[in-house]
Amino acid sequence: MKFKLLLALVMFLGSSAFSQVELRGSLGLNMEVMTSVRDYVNSNYAIPYGQTQVGTFMSAVEFGGEVDYRMMPAEIGLETAFELNSYSYDILGGRYQFSYTDFMPSVMYYRVIEGKGYQFKFGGGIGPRFLSVGEIKPPLSSEVSYTATGWGLVIRVDAATQVAAQAYAYIGGDIRYNSIPDPENNGKPLQAITNPNGIKFSSLGVGVKLGILFIL
Repeated sequence: MKFKLLLALVMFLGSSAFSQVELRGSLGLNMEVMTSVRDYVNSNYAIPYGQTQVGTFMSAVEFGGEVDYRMMPAEIGLETAFELNSYSYDILGGRYQFSYTDFMPSVMYYRVIEGKGYQFKFGGGIGPRFLSVGEIKPPLSSEVSYTATGWGLVIRVDAATQVAAQAYAYIGGDIRYNSIPDPENNGKPLQAITNPNGIKFSSLGVGVKLGILFIL
């Protein structure tokens, strides 16, 4: 009898823990203000050569994933997001290329509201930021790489609606602030005549993402 009770308790706890795991994959678009980067590209490459200038709000693609553990009505988890952006111009008989990738892991905390076939989440998180910048300047054809490490904050609102037994259609919106110092290559900063001390990649932006969510 005791063995049966113990077995039933283990099965209950196991199924409960399993049902509290949440997985998310998404694709998003971010609009952010990076004044130092915008001025660097415009003043050195876009304006002098009559090319289309970078606007105040710079768009970037984001690929995201997240693993959460549910402790209703709260939820904690780990998000990983990759933000990608690039610009290119035909100058001096060659092609100038500028690109960056920002890897943005964050520890997240949410409050969850759910009902039959849907859920809403409100929360935020914090984590390190790992920036990688690549630049090709004509007439050279080789890329010079720069890196920097900083930190960032994110505030998010999520919504999901059930489309299958454990699958949900997902939409999310967030506000991000990233504080990232001047990227460097072997101690040498990415720089311009207008800013010889370096180009900061700190940013403030908003984003929207679509994806799929699994509550297991």
